Order: sequence, then C-alpha cells, then structure tokens
Amino acid sequence: MKNSNHWLQKLAGADGGMSEENITLKEQASIDTTYKSIKAILEKACSTAYRAVNFAMVQAYWGIGRIIIEEEQKGAERAKYGKELIKEVSRRLTRDYGRGFTERNLWYMRDFYLTFPKVNALRAELTWTHYRLLLKADKEEARNFYMLESVKNNWSTRVLERQINSLLYERLALSKDREKVLELSQRGR
Repeated sequence: MKNSNHWLQKLAGADGGMSEENITLKEQASIDTTYKSIKAILEKACSTAYRAVNFAMVQAYWGIGRIIIEEEQKGAERAKYGKELIKEVSRRLTRDYGRGFTERNLWYMRDFYLTFPKVNALRAELTWTHYRLLLKADKEEARNFYMLESVKNNWSTRVLERQINSLLYERLALSKDREKVLELSQRGR
C-alpha cells in the first residue's frame, strides 16, 4: 500500500496537484495568465490600502498639530508651556506608540497644522515625509508648486528633496526658458 501511495503522489505531483511535466504548454500559459491577473489585483489592493493608511496617518498628524496649537494658545506663558507640553506629550506617546513621536516630530506636526490649516486641502497622494519636506519651502507659492509637481509627476520623497534643495521653483521663476529648466530637473541635474 505504501508503494501505491508513492506512485499516486508521483503521478499527481508532490503537492497533490498536477505536476508541471503533465501540463501542456497551453495549460501552463493559461495558468500563468490567471496568476498574473490575480497578482495584479492583489498588488493594486495592497497599494490602495497602503495609500489609505498613509493618508489616515497624515490626517492624524495634522490633528495632533491642531490639538498642540489649541492647547498652547490657552496659556499666558505660551513659549515655555509649549516646550513643556511637547516634551511631556512626546514622552507619553513614545512610551505608548513608539519612536514616531519624538519631540522633533511633534514640532513638525505643530508646524504642519500651521502651514496647512485646511485638512481638506491635503493631498492623499503625498506621504508624511513629503509634507515634512514641503515644510522646508518658505514661500507658500513654492510649497504649492512642489506639492502639485510631486502629485503630478509622482515624485518620491528623494526626488522632492532634491528639487527643493536645488531651488527648482526659484530657478523656474527666474528663467526665461521654463521648459528647459523643467527638463533638466527631471533628468536630475
């Protein structure tokens, strides 16, 4: 009986299915096509879920910034109280939620709220790192330019940082040949 089971397993394949030797090229092509279709659906779902979670966190950070600003502005000694507030909230959040709530990050969240006061104006395509980089742009026009270009061109945070550091907006504003400057910026120069 043991030998017959071994023979059946070998015929059917070790996993109980058809072995690749018993599948025709046409059947293999059909399986490949089916697999690729399923894989595409799963990758799209994962990407959509990632963007949704990421944007939920961006909105949460905006909300944290709003609460910090509102709490700071209650006290008469705002500057001193604000530092202590951020220090203590950071300590507690780090204890409860991990490293993402350093004092520096809470200051970023505070600045994020002040810089982008309308939550419905935030772009779901951008990550928290994109927004932290956008805070570097001093002028609102430059910030809006970098935000729109990031969305339009699907800029990674690395590309966005390079464009901000190379003063792309300012170079475009001064240039007579805007198209040439844009072309060069997209090639990474």
